[in-house]
Amino acid sequence: MKPIVSAAMVAAITSVFSMSFADSGSASSAHSGTGPSATEIQKMFSYYDSITPGQAVLVDYKICQDIHRSGIDKNNCNTEIGSKGVEANTSAYVWLQLMVPAHTGPGNLLLQFDYNGVTRKVKTLPISGAFRYRTWAKIKLDKPGGWSIRVLQDSSDGVNTLGDIPLTIADASSQTVKLENRDDKVE
Repeated sequence: MKPIVSAAMVAAITSVFSMSFADSGSASSAHSGTGPSATEIQKMFSYYDSITPGQAVLVDYKICQDIHRSGIDKNNCNTEIGSKGVEANTSAYVWLQLMVPAHTGPGNLLLQFDYNGVTRKVKTLPISGAFRYRTWAKIKLDKPGGWSIRVLQDSSDGVNTLGDIPLTIADASSQTVKLENRDDKVE
C-alpha cells in the first residue's frame, strides 16, 4: 500500500514553521506560504487517523555518535556523524524518524545491513502508531566499503520497503569516509 502523503509533506509538518490565522478563522485563507498548506496537513491527518492500518513513512534518518536520553532533545540524534563518516569497528547509531498511522498495531521495523549485495546483519525494532515516532539501533560494522541499510516494515500485510540508506565505512587507517547523500534515497 502506497502512502497518500509524501515524506516531504511529513517533513514539512514536523519541521518548525509558523502559521498565523486571520481574523476570519479560516486556515486556508490564512496560509502564509512558509509551511504546508491546510490541504496538505489535512491529507496527513487523514492518513494518520485512517481506520485502516497503513504503511509507516520514513521521514528522516541520520547516522549519529549518540542519542539524547533526556531534556528537550530527548530521542533525537546527538552529534550527527555526517560527512566524516564511520570507521570500521566503531560504534554508531542509525536514527530514524517515522510517521506511523494511528491504527497500525504493534509491528516491527527491520534494518537489513547489506555489504556488496549480501545481507550481513538484521536488526528488529518495535513500532506502533505515532505521528512522530523516533527509534534507533546501535551498529558496529566491521568491513570497510559500501554498505546499504534497507529499512523495512514487517506487518500483517507483509514486508514493505520504506527506504534505503547508503553508508560508506572506512578502513580504520583511512581518514576519507562519507555518508552518502541521504536525500536521494528516502522513499
